[in-house]
Parts: sequence; structure tokens; C-alpha cells
Amino acid sequence: MKRKPAVNQSMVIAETSGVQPPAVAGFANRWVGEKEAAAFLGVSTPYLQKARVTGAGPKYAKLHTGRTGAVRYLLGDLQVWMESKCRANTSEAS
Repeated sequence: MKRKPAVNQSMVIAETSGVQPPAVAGFANRWVGEKEAAAFLGVSTPYLQKARVTGAGPKYAKLHTGRTGAVRYLLGDLQVWMESKCRANTSEAS
């Protein structure tokens, strides 16, 4: 019986979004932009933008004031936020 090759999540993200995900080793202290953060989480950039407005998203840093300020995310914070969304079943509160 032939084994199927393992699917690398990083490859899937890069193929579907065009954004190269970060390397896994030592990534927690790396700052990334909105597109890379969205690719890492598997969500759209508009989702992250709305989550910032509502306070439902991961922690972020804004480099400038006003609407045009660059937004950055720590990969470790993205991982923590994603882990906070894990549930064992559908009846658990979000």
C-alpha cells in the first residue's frame, strides 16, 4: 500500500494566497504584516481588519496614527489567539 505524501500547511497557504508563510522554528518573536498574518491564520485581510475594529482579533501593533498606519502582528500572538479559539465540541462557549 502506497502512503500519501504529507500535506505541508505552509505549502497550502502559499499556493492559495500567494503569501509565503513564516518558518516554524523560532517564529514567535517575528513581526509580520497583515497579509502574512492572514495567511498564517487562514483568514482574509478584511476579516483581520474587522476583528481589529470589534476587538475580536489577535493583538497587534499600529506603527502610525490614522487610517494609513501600518499594522504588525507578532507570530507568537497569532498562535496564542488561534489556540484560544480551539474547542472540544460545538456546545463550548466561544
